[in-house]
Amino acid sequence: MSFVAAATTPTAYITAFAAFQQGGGLGVGAKVFVPAGTGGVGLAVVHVAQSLGFEAW
Repeated sequence: MSFVAAATTPTAYITAFAAFQQGGGLGVGAKVFVPAGTGGVGLAVVHVAQSLGFEAW
């Protein structure tokens, strides 16, 4: 794997995690709608939401 590919790998997950940290107001078990859950950032949002205890739709 090239350095460039390795450097950009966590970008989607950092973006998703930052969105939940800055969004605030969600409690464990909250439902989160992800309209593009099959793309790069969308899939990361689903994974991060589930790891934080949210229900991703």
